[in-house]
Amino acid sequence: MKDVCIVSVVVGAKYKKFANLFCYDYNIETGDHTNTRPVVILVVDDYDGLNVCKYDFVTVKTLPEDALHDIDPGRTFGTGTVKNFDYSLKRYGYQAAMDAGYTDIIFIDMDMAIRKWDESVFDACTPPGLWAGRGYSSAGFGGGWPGKNVADIKFTPKLRALKKELDYETDWLNYKMPFEAVMYITGVQKPVIQSFIDNWKIVSDATKLLNLPKNKVTHEIGLAADMCKLPIYFNKQLLSVVFKHYIMNHKALLNIHKAAFGDS
Repeated sequence: MKDVCIVSVVVGAKYKKFANLFCYDYNIETGDHTNTRPVVILVVDDYDGLNVCKYDFVTVKTLPEDALHDIDPGRTFGTGTVKNFDYSLKRYGYQAAMDAGYTDIIFIDMDMAIRKWDESVFDACTPPGLWAGRGYSSAGFGGGWPGKNVADIKFTPKLRALKKELDYETDWLNYKMPFEAVMYITGVQKPVIQSFIDNWKIVSDATKLLNLPKNKVTHEIGLAADMCKLPIYFNKQLLSVVFKHYIMNHKALLNIHKAAFGDS
């Protein structure tokens, strides 16, 4: 496996529990791969409730203070319906990995469990680009099929507003957006990744300026990647083989945490 880094951004008490559980499971599931398993970098709001210092593969960084402006960590319940959390903070995970010298970077949400650690799934992610477990094409709806044209694309309200605010045009028929729970950047030069991070901030700032929903972050990521010509691809095995996402069933994940650590 390449010299890969796993990153995540962790805000709030519940997600600290999920991070503890992820690292616990990761340590077990990668036990036969200790020489090749990726390091894990967690970018957190604070250290309260985090219990990962016993793992030599984990590094913890803190978010910049201004990144948490207007965010109440006690209300980051962490499903797609949450309006309080700024999902664009996930870009700080990529920045932390870059600062640590990595260019092959797996971002994953911490409300995730490992089904089976299978390095071949990551090795199969070629050609270079941003690989997601799943995603959306052609602005989310319409287009993308033979005989279609730009007039057939039904832009989502957020993407339409960002397109207008940023005065941005592209090949909308082939435009893609990744589902951000698992995003693996591989084989990409450092300047392109940095441009992706910087463009993501630009689009995120436009989202805030227009008071658009911050939870529909796939639009922001798709635009940021398109702006720096970072190709987006999909590999369903990232979610069907390697990881399982509990985004809409946090209660089950908390019960697993309770069984593992004996707390509430």
